[in-house]
Amino acid sequence: VGSPDKVAGAVTLNADARYQSRSFLQNNSDARYVLPASFNLDGSVGWRVGAYELVARGNNLTNSKAFGSGYASGGESYYYVVPPRNVFVTLKATF
Repeated sequence: VGSPDKVAGAVTLNADARYQSRSFLQNNSDARYVLPASFNLDGSVGWRVGAYELVARGNNLTNSKAFGSGYASGGESYYYVVPPRNVFVTLKATF
């Protein structure tokens, strides 16, 4: 039959899960400066027809309030927030 990328009307599904355990923001194991544990789920669906492929990718599908990373400075914790649920749609053309 050939590879899925070459089959007309081929549908592809993808899911990505990530668990990040609790981690310290400093190298001194101070429990006041901790990045909480989190779980994140992303996924995509693609549909190929001829030379075209339409892909929709959803990020943070569970809309969890999580932090990707962070640091501590001057007695304060600072966190980089994981963006809320969002979707990207891409159309690819192969020539």
